[in-house]
Amino acid sequence: ILGKIGAINMIDGRFVQNSGGNEKLKVGKFEVKLNNITTDKNQMQQSIPFKIEKQLITANAVDFDAGKYYKLKVGDFKNTGKKTRLTNFAFLPKYSRKQFNRMIAVEEDLYTIKIKSVDISDKNSAIGKNTSIDLDRIVIDGIDCNIFHDLTPPDDNALRYMFSKKLRDVKFPLFVNQIDIKNSRLAYEEITEKAQIPGKITFEKFNAKIRDVNSAKMKGRPTMVKVDADFQFFGDAPTTAKWQFDVANKNDDFAISATINDLSVENANLFVRPYLNVTLDGKIHYLKFDYKGNNKMIGGNFYFKYSDMSVNFLNKNTGKERKLLSGIANLFVKNNSKGEPDHVEVEKERDPKKSFFNTLWQGIMEGLKKYLI
Repeated sequence: ILGKIGAINMIDGRFVQNSGGNEKLKVGKFEVKLNNITTDKNQMQQSIPFKIEKQLITANAVDFDAGKYYKLKVGDFKNTGKKTRLTNFAFLPKYSRKQFNRMIAVEEDLYTIKIKSVDISDKNSAIGKNTSIDLDRIVIDGIDCNIFHDLTPPDDNALRYMFSKKLRDVKFPLFVNQIDIKNSRLAYEEITEKAQIPGKITFEKFNAKIRDVNSAKMKGRPTMVKVDADFQFFGDAPTTAKWQFDVANKNDDFAISATINDLSVENANLFVRPYLNVTLDGKIHYLKFDYKGNNKMIGGNFYFKYSDMSVNFLNKNTGKERKLLSGIANLFVKNNSKGEPDHVEVEKERDPKKSFFNTLWQGIMEGLKKYLI
């Protein structure tokens, strides 16, 4: 038996959801157009009891309360069945950095994320009793992301899991053939109570292709996630990076490599100074690393090519140069690395209470220490 419902049109709709006296969701305007709606006995047993031959759903000015600390905004939403587009997406903090730090019990990242557009191409997803997310492609254009971390609140001693485990722990089948990130900017700032300046790194003109994002639960699909990225480190140092990990691997094995070219010492000092308590003078031609690791360690080869290099040791409390120590240390620092520099071998134990990116950062700092200190 085939049932024909026909069409449903909702025009110029408004929607507001309140909970506990607070506005949880607001949609400034929405329209729904569903054409050629049919159902049958078999379809009635599915999570969605009808089929839609053609659909158009649009919404404008979406505001969503995303919890205690954040709000989510979408300028425009459009769905035509297999295609979804979001524009002017924003995930914003409700509070200033100082207010946020007074509210949290332990140290925690504060995110500010804005995205020009997100395009999603569905392949064969299903929502309901047997949920599975099977997407062909996601294109994210124009991310502007800032992550701020203040180390003055009490330490968060919770375990931090690798990305492979986080994906493996997704309860339903998930597979995204490719995610493209274009024309984006990422910034991470970290500050401690005694720091003279915050540690800061920026990734400008960030582009990436991420292949085969999965939860290792979709039969016949690959479980190796591969990432290829290029960006301007601090806006002026051309950088390429490759990263891969197997979601099905319970040791969380990974491989990551990168090359940073022509990094200015002024920008290098923005992260070297807070972490190593030194500043550098000279010219950096490139630094690169080729690391492997798992949920317990990171290690591999680290290369650093430079010229006219000197190291200035600083007093932790005043930030002033310790000239005697600097003078002695520079007797042992090679001013130049000629040709292809000899690599140093890095092996660093992973702190299970720190993130993957903290582990990578510690591996890079360990390589610099072996060259400079």
